[in-house]
Amino acid sequence: MITLRNLEEKDFNWFYKECEVFASYYSTKKSLLGEKEYVRQVLNNISQNHIFLFAEDSKLGLLGCMAAILTPHLFNPEIITMTIIYWWVAEKNRNSRAAYMLLKEFIRLGKQKADWIIFGINISSPIKDSTIRKLGFIPHEKSYLIETGGA
Repeated sequence: MITLRNLEEKDFNWFYKECEVFASYYSTKKSLLGEKEYVRQVLNNISQNHIFLFAEDSKLGLLGCMAAILTPHLFNPEIITMTIIYWWVAEKNRNSRAAYMLLKEFIRLGKQKADWIIFGINISSPIKDSTIRKLGFIPHEKSYLIETGGA
């Protein structure tokens, strides 16, 4: 049985290992993944000040997680946005309902805590646009990346 729960200290090693896999999906010059202590601080900050949930199976252990930040909109502080910044299910667990359960819970939380839910997925994700649209999302923006190497 899959349950959703908040971050616990014991989750960090699993999370960091999965972040290493996640980072490999980005063929960038600089890794997405910073030093362990930095990642731990960010994880704790999100958990304490925003939303960070884990999907766990009673037999299989951790399956995946999702994180979002709650902030006022840059140009209108009356609009509270919930931006999903991380959604990951371990590759071996992708046939489970964990991804769907996490996303449904974030939509529920977003409807309680925010005016807008902002969500994007990696361009190589197997998730179909039609699936995301069925959940109520509409395409709004596209995102692009240039690695400048300048900083």
